[in-house]
Amino acid sequence: MSEILFVGTLEQIRERLLQAQDILQLRATEGYPLLQPDEEWVYDTAKDERVCPVCSPHDRRVFRGDEIPGAFPSFEMIGVGEIAPRVHLDNPWLQGECRCGLSLLDAKEIITERLFQELEEVSR
Repeated sequence: MSEILFVGTLEQIRERLLQAQDILQLRATEGYPLLQPDEEWVYDTAKDERVCPVCSPHDRRVFRGDEIPGAFPSFEMIGVGEIAPRVHLDNPWLQGECRCGLSLLDAKEIITERLFQELEEVSR
């Protein structure tokens, strides 16, 4: 595990620790914005004969977070780290509801790295 070193006078260190506490509280309540370039999302189809010709080529394909809105204009966040691509809304010739999904890969590592970078900036 990496360490963050706070340096300066006692007053400077106190101020930086208070800023760090504010960051931790903010992230605990609001989290981080999703669909960023450092994220990887994997596309999963239902893997059966009913998978449509739009979804089939995407199976197991990995997308960067910032690619999602362009690739799937009608996407919907359905949970933490889960997206419904909703490709059938963008292709009216397709019947039924899309059963495919996108899942965020390595969410814990991404969030840990973002938090570490944010706290490291405050420590300087």
